[in-house]
Amino acid sequence: MSTLRTTTTTEFRKRVYFDGSPSHASNEKCLTPLMKACMYGRSEQVKLILEEKPSAVVERDSVFKTALHYCAENDEEDADCAKLLLETDPSIVDIPDDDGHTALHLAVIAGNLPLVRFLLVSGQADPNKRDAEGHSTVHWATVCADVDALELVLSHGGTTSSADVHGGYAIHYAAQMCGNGACRSGDARNTGVRVLQLLLSFGADVHVTDKHGRQPILWAASAGSADAIITLVNGGANVESHDKDGLTGNCLRMETQNQGLRSW
Repeated sequence: MSTLRTTTTTEFRKRVYFDGSPSHASNEKCLTPLMKACMYGRSEQVKLILEEKPSAVVERDSVFKTALHYCAENDEEDADCAKLLLETDPSIVDIPDDDGHTALHLAVIAGNLPLVRFLLVSGQADPNKRDAEGHSTVHWATVCADVDALELVLSHGGTTSSADVHGGYAIHYAAQMCGNGACRSGDARNTGVRVLQLLLSFGADVHVTDKHGRQPILWAASAGSADAIITLVNGGANVESHDKDGLTGNCLRMETQNQGLRSW
């Protein structure tokens, strides 16, 4: 009786936890049991699965995510699931999914700071990997207005000098934050300025241009972001810069005349 019960339990565990093949996946995305365990932060299940089937760590779902990508969705404070995965196979750390996102990209987007920190410090993830549209983790932390994540990736080698497929640098995106009433609160405006100031403190160039020849100050102007305009000018931006169509920084005057910039 005892033997039968043990055998049954073992087979059940294998069926539920260990079989990660697409043919036994849990839904239309082909999530393996390991992926689901990581998604919900069930580190004990992750450990059991990897002990039985180490190869599960490299399996992909229908959009080419690995279990490590799904760690971004849990709220573990110690990143235990990710630790177990990378102990099994460190080479998976920078594997991209169909959108070119690595686990670090997704952790930044999700605001999962414990995982961001772990991947950078212990996993040695590359913060400068770019997704299918050329966005680095610096881009993503910027557009998510996540000052803490941005400081982490910049402090661990993230560059401010990487452009996306539109020629947009992180500083371009920071420059247009809080424009045209997008930021209704003082806190939100302050966060936007902090993001911009942080990029500048890590050497972001105020003179970089996108594919239309527009510098960040023109992005700020078109978004009506007076706070960004002031910050950029204080950082050395030229209000007389112009794009390929001849648009210059003169359009900034009305946006800034009541914000402390009197003479250019």
